[in-house]
Amino acid sequence: MVDARGGAMRGCRHSGVRVIIPPRKAAMPMRITCRYMKREKLAHPPVLMEGEACASRILEMGPSGAKFLGPVIIEVPHFASLRGKEREIVIFRSDNGETWREHTLEATEEAVLEVLNASFEGENGKKKREQKTNNGLDDFSNNRITRILTTDFPQYFAIITRIRQEVHAIGPEGGILSSTVVPQVQAIFPEGALTKKIKVGLQVGNDLVDNDGDGEKKANKSRRILNRLFCLKRCDCKTKNEKRNE
Repeated sequence: MVDARGGAMRGCRHSGVRVIIPPRKAAMPMRITCRYMKREKLAHPPVLMEGEACASRILEMGPSGAKFLGPVIIEVPHFASLRGKEREIVIFRSDNGETWREHTLEATEEAVLEVLNASFEGENGKKKREQKTNNGLDDFSNNRITRILTTDFPQYFAIITRIRQEVHAIGPEGGILSSTVVPQVQAIFPEGALTKKIKVGLQVGNDLVDNDGDGEKKANKSRRILNRLFCLKRCDCKTKNEKRNE
């Protein structure tokens, strides 16, 4: 149970899941529940695209649809290997148990600390903040824990690992989208290739470049393919989210 005083809850059975409700964020007393579920047990599990995988079990939240007066924090351990910067963790949510979409509120270190700093103000605020940071949050450098920052509870959260995706907004004026994983790979949009400004994503794995001396050849070949692809005036492609909801 949690009320206006806030609180922190750690999952039993060594799950490692922790929910932190800062003070003055719960509008009324409520019972918070958090349960791991196997992906196979869901009637409509998240659809995984190529190169994607679940980094932990599905998290069932309760009460589903509960709204808070500010961001709350959920810590979830995961077992994904991120291979440096090659892969990333993304959070997907399902509000109705059928359709899934990406959770857009990013839990950066600054955002998490801002939530805590705003919650423990007052005469002894600094002391309380330090105690809460030391006891309530694990070290930010721990890459085995994913933090979810949310202002409401969906029915499910899914922790997904995928190849790092570079996302930029590109319009009719054109532009270049480069990969931070394999800098030799670029997606070039000539002027006029797009009719309006859209968000474009690029994913490239390290396996594109090997150690046999022909990595540059492979990268050049991929760049030529991307150039031909994005020179098209029209593209009748569905977004990943549309494919997930089919």
